Amino acid sequence: MTTLDTKYTDDTMSKERASLEKADQITGLKQDEQYKRWITDVSRRFKSSQIKAAIKVNDEMLRFYWSLGRDISHMSQQYGYGSGFYKQISADLRRLLPDVKSFSATNLRYMVWFYELY
Repeated sequence: MTTLDTKYTDDTMSKERASLEKADQITGLKQDEQYKRWITDVSRRFKSSQIKAAIKVNDEMLRFYWSLGRDISHMSQQYGYGSGFYKQISADLRRLLPDVKSFSATNLRYMVWFYELY
């Protein structure tokens, strides 16, 4: 059992069982305890998987932002680009990735600071 699994409290499981009992009343179907435990476990595993996926995505995005900060820092040092460099990168990335909101000139500076800090 992982740390995420152990954080799934008895209180949450009780709420899920109450929800199942309410569903029994609405549908008129009686579900045995084994089924209720199984369906509650499916719900718990699904929620746990969602959390794990979000953590992995966040980890990958942090690695990307760090590497972009590294690239910008190296290019700026190598070619002596000034503050207009951030605005140009921002405009180009926004043009190529119009649905992504992460590439403002300010955020690009934060990425460089993130790289330089770590």
